[in-house]
Amino acid sequence: MSQRRALEAFLDDPRLPIHNDDSERDLRDLAASGNNWLIFGSQRGGEVSCRLYSLVLSCKLCGADPKGYLEDVLMKVATTPSSEIARRTPVKRQPTRAHRTRP
Repeated sequence: MSQRRALEAFLDDPRLPIHNDDSERDLRDLAASGNNWLIFGSQRGGEVSCRLYSLVLSCKLCGADPKGYLEDVLMKVATTPSSEIARRTPVKRQPTRAHRTRP
């Protein structure tokens, strides 16, 4: 079983669910969009939109407000050294009070 470690990842990290229902539901939205994604006009536009969509879903998973996160990070990313970019991801970044979603 070459995938055994990956399949047991949820045992080491209690944040990981044993199922992938949330991911399936999020991907269903993408699939249902169908031809609406043609508005990006190019392969590169589609790739950028996928990255943004991934960031938005990561924010939701972490409890951060996607709009607040993007505003904050886009203002800081140009002055962030490339060695520290990973610290700006939704998972690594500690959101300020103003950027957290309300329960």
